[in-house]
Amino acid sequence: MWANEINKLLKGVSPVAVIGVLSSVFSITAANYAKKLNLSFIVFIHDNWLNSVEKDKKPIKKYATRVLNSAEKILPVTADLVSYFDTSFLKKTQVLLPVPCGHAGKALWREEMKLSVNCLHVGTVNYHTPYIFDHLLNNVFDDSDQLSVIYYDHPILNPFLNYNNFKRIDFFDTSSMALDYAVNNCSALVLYYGLTLEENPYAIDSFPSRFVEFVHTGLPIICIAPQESSFYKFMQKKEWPLLFTQSDLPDLAESLKLLKLNYFWRYYSNLTIALSQNEFNPEKIHNSFLKSLTRPDAYAEAENPLQII
Repeated sequence: MWANEINKLLKGVSPVAVIGVLSSVFSITAANYAKKLNLSFIVFIHDNWLNSVEKDKKPIKKYATRVLNSAEKILPVTADLVSYFDTSFLKKTQVLLPVPCGHAGKALWREEMKLSVNCLHVGTVNYHTPYIFDHLLNNVFDDSDQLSVIYYDHPILNPFLNYNNFKRIDFFDTSSMALDYAVNNCSALVLYYGLTLEENPYAIDSFPSRFVEFVHTGLPIICIAPQESSFYKFMQKKEWPLLFTQSDLPDLAESLKLLKLNYFWRYYSNLTIALSQNEFNPEKIHNSFLKSLTRPDAYAEAENPLQII
């Protein structure tokens, strides 16, 4: 029934590929649809589908494995998202990060940064984030420093509104507006991905999309994540100097002081800019996706390739 409805919507256009996301029962339907019409099947994976299932995970793992088995190309944000199901799938896997909006302007050193650190939190606010806010405000920040957090009205953070150096910011309409704010008002960013996998089970094999976006500010980024997480391992390979896990949180205060020094701030900023120009460059990610398409000849012949996907 679903396939028949899709065929009506296509109105005579002949697709050469089906692209699905491994996140629901519709990914199974998409796989069946591609098989029925003998089309290339490409699967995105952003998070582990099983993490959204509270009870019996066995059927979901069975279905997910079936979908990945039928795919010609698998595009996850981390290789761990694929190897969890079967390492044999890695041969048709290409890691593909989300495409960020990018940002033309990068943050510049300002003289007032010598006096205080205005740190913007860029992670999702969850039930475990108050711990790190409390730690930053009471054990890391000086009285002149400020922690800014973008979030909707969230009762779990109400106690922090009593702090003079805590600032709540309403959500922006677009990612570009959020990046503009960070570039013009902040001196550093902090991305908190949890301290343990109990806090953030998604961290084991996922990747924070906010990080991919906010590297385009050029601001130094303090990264805090479980040591077992894919994100921590990625940043560790980069020898990221502002990378922290539960055991080395005491060192965070000293690193924050370095952000008030012109030389170190520029050094950390240049590392962020290098990421934005390479791994997280939107054009490079987009081109990587285009190259992953399994029938490039068909796309090249089409007047508008996007119409036939």
